[in-house]
Parts: sequence; structure tokens; C-alpha cells
Amino acid sequence: MPTCKFQPTEEQRRKVRALAGYGVRQRQIAALLGLASTTTLRKHFQEELRLGAAEAKAQVLGTLFKLAHSGRHPTMTMFWLKTRARWSEKGNPEVTIESNRPHDWVIQVYQPPRSSEQQNELETATQGVEQSTEWEEVS
Repeated sequence: MPTCKFQPTEEQRRKVRALAGYGVRQRQIAALLGLASTTTLRKHFQEELRLGAAEAKAQVLGTLFKLAHSGRHPTMTMFWLKTRARWSEKGNPEVTIESNRPHDWVIQVYQPPRSSEQQNELETATQGVEQSTEWEEVS
């Protein structure tokens, strides 16, 4: 019979919560804490094991949503739409596009803000250059 009963510290609780969130197996977490078995781990760290993985998943989903919503990462936006909004590359079979009708294309270009120094350099470099009408809309 053991002489002293195991008492988890707050540091150990934080460590278990983080490791569970990273996806480390309980056997490995027990070994890192120096525990004899996973039974002891589950007995004393039940809440940390349960919440660690859920919190990590929520944080990653939050980051994914921010990246998808920012408009700066089109692949993340498409990933989010496919996985969370059930979009498909096959399209919606109920919607048909008439091939005879002209299509309007909208192109949005993200231009990060420039410092005043960069803006002045750009204006200096483009002085005297004629604007091309190649991409102007034809009526």
C-alpha cells in the first residue's frame, strides 16, 4: 500500500490540458508526469483530459474562421465553405447558366496598405508612363 497519495499541482493540470489538446496519448502523458498508469492519470486529471482536446479544437476552428473570413486566404475560404457550409465543386444541379447571356465578371484585388514613402516611390517611378487602355471595358 502506497505511503503517500498523489496530489496533482496546478502546473501538472496545465500540462495535461495542453498535452491532451495537442493530441498526445494518455499513456505518453502519464509517462511524462511520472505516473505509474493511465488509471491514475484519468482519476486525477479527468476534467483536463476532457477539456484539453475540446479547447484546442475550438482555438483551431477560430483561427480557421478568421483566415477564411479575412479574404486574404482564398484556399482557407474555400476549405471552410466545403467543410462547414457544404459547398461542392460540382455545383448546384438546380442552377443552370444560359450560355447565350453575357456574363459580368467582378475581379477584386487586395492591395495591402503602403507607407507614404512607398507611395512616393511608386508615383515617382510611374511618372510619364501612359495608362494602357487594353483592359478598359468595351461598350
